[in-house]
Amino acid sequence: MEHAGVPMIPKPKSEAWFLAYYQKNETGQRAYNNSRRFEEMSGNDASPKSVKKKLAKMLECAVREIYDKITEDEIRAIKWTRVDMPSFKQFKEDLFAAVDASAVTS
Repeated sequence: MEHAGVPMIPKPKSEAWFLAYYQKNETGQRAYNNSRRFEEMSGNDASPKSVKKKLAKMLECAVREIYDKITEDEIRAIKWTRVDMPSFKQFKEDLFAAVDASAVTS
């Protein structure tokens, strides 16, 4: 049985995709507002302006606690169709193509 994979290449990191939603926790922002800007942030965790540090700030937690704070219910609440980021759109296209191809060969 052949297995297909879907590459996930977020820019700069997958945490940027979550920032699109969680920016609502920042004063004056709404979820999904101008989320493309997060793709320009640093993916270097050592940077003072890293994506992970920004997400931790939005979640009011330490960087190491980010994925303890994001619950399954919250992930389901995110309107992924509203995340307007080129790297995320490419991932979705690749995922849907793989699922479609898998359905045809099954």
